[in-house]
Amino acid sequence: MIKKITLSIFILLFFCFKNFSQTVLSNDKEEIQSWIPVSITKEDVKTESWQKIQDGVEIFFKLSTCNGEDVILLKFINHNASAVSIEWNEAVFTNSSKWIRSKNITDKRLLKINVSTPVEGACSGENYPQLVTKINDLVDIKNDFQSYGATFFKVRFIKK
Repeated sequence: MIKKITLSIFILLFFCFKNFSQTVLSNDKEEIQSWIPVSITKEDVKTESWQKIQDGVEIFFKLSTCNGEDVILLKFINHNASAVSIEWNEAVFTNSSKWIRSKNITDKRLLKINVSTPVEGACSGENYPQLVTKINDLVDIKNDFQSYGATFFKVRFIKK
């Protein structure tokens, strides 16, 4: 009898912790999801030279919901020994196997990152608003989104 009760409690706790790890983290309903590496290119989307790290900088993305809107959150890691200034255009890879650039090609994103410092977007958007993008700014239908990409990616090293 004690074994059955212990086993029942263990199973109950297992499912509680499993469900807890998948629950909402904040009031903005920022769901737990792993960061996914972003494809980066110094050129346009029609290139074959996609990278996962460019000039010592890595980018990751994850999908989230902020204030009821589906968004892409970005995370940058500067592996360099100096601060960097980064510039890029947004692009998405769709489920129909097409790269789509940002609707406004002149809409460049800019970011400065200190030495060996990761920075990431959050639903509040207070510190790094350029690291939060509404999915419907890039694709009309959320279900058409497959992956995020950074085109015309430039890294400039900031001298002290």
